Amino acid sequence: MKKILLFLFALGVFNAHAQLAADYYNSGVANIRKGEMQAALADFNKAIELNHKFGYAYCYRGAAKYCLKDPQGAIDDYNIALNINPEDGTSFSGRGCARCTIGDFGGALEDLNKAIALNPNDAGAYYNRGIAKINLNQKESGCEDLQKALQLGDRRATEAIKKSCE
Repeated sequence: MKKILLFLFALGVFNAHAQLAADYYNSGVANIRKGEMQAALADFNKAIELNHKFGYAYCYRGAAKYCLKDPQGAIDDYNIALNINPEDGTSFSGRGCARCTIGDFGGALEDLNKAIALNPNDAGAYYNRGIAKINLNQKESGCEDLQKALQLGDRRATEAIKKSCE
């Protein structure tokens, strides 16, 4: 009976921590949407402190770090997120974008191919893959990706097409 009570107590504590981690995660996502990256970063740090297996918290902390001009920190978080959730297209897309930023266009291309395979409507992945391909001297294919990004609603593609494809 004692073991059952201890198990139920531990389960309750775990569930409370998981719920609190989810609350911090949700607050972090809301802060990203408001453009408050430092607050988002603090929220994701708390979510991860409460649940170190919370892959999406690592993913979105990576996004916050990227917005705070820390692409390598973002890549590190995306790596952890992908170790936890190896089929997370958002983490592949984010890591691909960060890799573009640091000039790792080959690595970016690999990540963005996976992101698009997992989510064929990810406009940002097409945009970043187009940029990576153009930087890898695959202009025609890169311009096709930029066109697809524009078709899916990524307005950044307009300027990139004018600059690189016309």
